[in-house]
Amino acid sequence: CPGDRGVSVSLVPQNAPCVLLAARHASATTNLKDVLATMIPKEQAKIKSFRQQHGSTAIGQITVDMGIRFRGYSIPECQKKLPKAAGGEEPLPEGLFWLLVTGEIPTQEQVLPTRGLGNS
Repeated sequence: CPGDRGVSVSLVPQNAPCVLLAARHASATTNLKDVLATMIPKEQAKIKSFRQQHGSTAIGQITVDMGIRFRGYSIPECQKKLPKAAGGEEPLPEGLFWLLVTGEIPTQEQVLPTRGLGNS
């Protein structure tokens, strides 16, 4: 699906169904556990169905020129779009984590509560 950030369009043949591993619209909640509790059952059902229908189908080839992408976003796009610390120039690791887990670009408010979760 053109414009879909869940799957790199260049890897999906024109006639293949689109696989979305992320929510379509940004969540308003700042609690990652709540976002995931809503997303995971729906995504598990989609993935199960897709794998049953297309599990042995090749979906494309990867080339070196494609570069590294995170949920469809290039590194420069991530550097531009993901939240940064006050006065910082690079994205917060928690913002990238949120993107990888949910497929959504988080807001600053969504990233702040996740800071320090690994320190407990």
